[in-house]
Amino acid sequence: MYFQMVEEGVEPDCYTFPRALKACGGVGLIHVGEEVHRHVIRRGFGSTGFILNALVDMYAKCGDLVKAQKLFDQIGTKDLVSWNSMLIGYMRYELITKALNLFRLMICDGIEPDSVSLSALFVAKLPLSIGKQIQGWVLRRGTNQELCIINSMVDFYADRKKLKQVRWLFEYMHEWDIVSWNSVISAHSKHPDEALSYFEKMVKSGALPDGVTFVSLLLACAHLGKLEDGESLFRIMKERNLLNEWTPGKGRVKC
Repeated sequence: MYFQMVEEGVEPDCYTFPRALKACGGVGLIHVGEEVHRHVIRRGFGSTGFILNALVDMYAKCGDLVKAQKLFDQIGTKDLVSWNSMLIGYMRYELITKALNLFRLMICDGIEPDSVSLSALFVAKLPLSIGKQIQGWVLRRGTNQELCIINSMVDFYADRKKLKQVRWLFEYMHEWDIVSWNSVISAHSKHPDEALSYFEKMVKSGALPDGVTFVSLLLACAHLGKLEDGESLFRIMKERNLLNEWTPGKGRVKC
């Protein structure tokens, strides 16, 4: 649509370019993004802050982190969007050292990390020791403790089989969403009694389990051959019309 507009003689403006660049980054079309970048320069918007942010985001998502960093460095006054675009790019490609250095610079520049910044850090393959340091930093500050950040921490420790930390963080939360419950249940997939206990707490809290919840529970039952519990869960899934959400092999987990 962007190129159709250009071909018809309609000049793109400063609001058109970010949308076009976002679309390119979303599907990894770097060659198209580069063409849009050339149009940006020809139209005289090459130094406009929010367009530079969009360019950084596009190149980072497409994997050209050298170009993304070069454009990032050209931004005079970097805002949270600028820092997050570059940070997420480094974390996506597991350039952990570069991402952590950028995170430190971000804080030194007086930019307060938000849920996007912090969740991106915990999603990546951070060393356990670094994850603990960042967790401590977040909890000490007493800010930016949105549910999605704590959920990311839970997943971080669950991936590393650190169930003590998973339980502590889960209890630390003041509220839980479906992601929180699914994360803690999945973390205990090799400990079926604990997984089922969390499921009971989930139901009592009024939260509605989904297909992900039941898959985690069925895997937990399969781990120790809890046939009766597995069959009961399968019946509940059927009653809730959740079987369509569970598609691995379209068969039951064998308990």
